[in-house]
Amino acid sequence: MFLAVPAPTIEPTFVETLTAWSTLAAAVATTASVVFIAWQIGLTRKSVQATEKTLEVAREEFENGRLLEVEAQRARIDAEMPRLFVGVTYESTQAWLPDSMIDDGLSREPQAEEITAEKEFSLPRDAGVRVQVGLGLTVTNDGPRRAMVYVDPSFDPVESRRTVIIEAGKGTFEWIRRTHTVGEWVKYYEDRERGETTDVAVSWVNYVFPGDVGAIEHHKVLQGGSPLEPDPERMGVWRLAKVGQPFGPAKILGTLGTGVMPFTREYYASMTHMRPLGGSLPDLSAEPKTEGG
Repeated sequence: MFLAVPAPTIEPTFVETLTAWSTLAAAVATTASVVFIAWQIGLTRKSVQATEKTLEVAREEFENGRLLEVEAQRARIDAEMPRLFVGVTYESTQAWLPDSMIDDGLSREPQAEEITAEKEFSLPRDAGVRVQVGLGLTVTNDGPRRAMVYVDPSFDPVESRRTVIIEAGKGTFEWIRRTHTVGEWVKYYEDRERGETTDVAVSWVNYVFPGDVGAIEHHKVLQGGSPLEPDPERMGVWRLAKVGQPFGPAKILGTLGTGVMPFTREYYASMTHMRPLGGSLPDLSAEPKTEGG
C-alpha cells in the first residue's frame, strides 16, 4: 500500500514576482498610451475638420467677393456700351444669277441678271449654278457713345466684312447678299420638308468696346427656307417659288424666314491678351451665351 505524498509548494521568487508585476505594469501603460494616442487622433481630426470648414468658408467668401467684383465690372462696361438694335427691315422678293451680269441701262455698272418666273433649273445639270437673294438690315445706335460696327455677311461672294461708324442717335441700312448653288438651295428645301432645321447665320453684326477692359457684342441674323421649289409635274426640275403671275420677275414672298437672335456679349479683363473677365477663355467656335436681348 502506497501513501500519496503531496507535491511541495514552491513560492515564487522575488525576481519572478517583480517580473510579473513589471509585465502587468507595461501592459497597463501600453493600454493607456493607446487610449491617449486615440484621444489625440480624435482631437487632431476635429481640429483638421474645423480648419477645413474654416478654409471652405473663406474660399466661399473669396469667391463671392470675386463674383461681386466681376458683376460690378460688367455693370460698368454695360453702362458704357452703346445700345445697338438690329432689325430685318426688308427681304428681297427677287432672286439673281450673280455669275450672269447684264447692262440694265440704268446702273453705272453691269448688274446680276434677275431670275424670271419662267426660268427653270434642271438637276443634276444646273446643280452648280449660283442663285442669290438679299435682305436689308437696319442697325440703330441709341447711345450713349458712337459705335464702330463690323457687318460680316456669311454668304457674300464679293464682300466679307464692312466697317460702319454709327453716331449716337443715328442708324444705318445694310444690304446683305446670300448666295448658294442650286444644289445647296434644293437641300435646304428638302431639309425643311423633312422637318429638319435649316436656319443658317446669314450675317453677324459685331461691336468691340474700345478699351483693354471691355466686351464684344454679337448680333446674329438667321434665315431659313429656300427660294426654290420643285416642279410638281416634272422630276428634277426646280424654279423660283412664285406668287401669282406665270411670267416676268418671280416673287418669292414667304419662302424665306429671317430673324435676329438676342444679342450676346463676351467680357474681357484684357482685350490685348484676350483674357476673359472672371473665368477661363471661352471656346470661340461655340455659340456665345446669351446675356440680353
